[in-house]
Amino acid sequence: MPQGDLNRIREVIRNHAYEFTRHARQEAIADDLHRLDVEAAVLTGCLHRTEKGLLGKKYVIVGKATDSTRRVGVVFRLIPGSQ
Repeated sequence: MPQGDLNRIREVIRNHAYEFTRHARQEAIADDLHRLDVEAAVLTGCLHRTEKGLLGKKYVIVGKATDSTRRVGVVFRLIPGSQ
């Protein structure tokens, strides 16, 4: 993934210009994670892999939660025309 895509994703996070899907909220609750943990993982993590999905490319980013110990995997998708 070009560094530009990761920078764009991080900018979206910094601007709070993203939405949690219902599935993402359920996964976060099941893992005892809060929105700030997910944001921290994206802002400090690195790209683990990309996947092709029905609705476009998905980026899997792995980073640390706000406690700096738990590893968090985040699936992020950029919507064309957003941000």
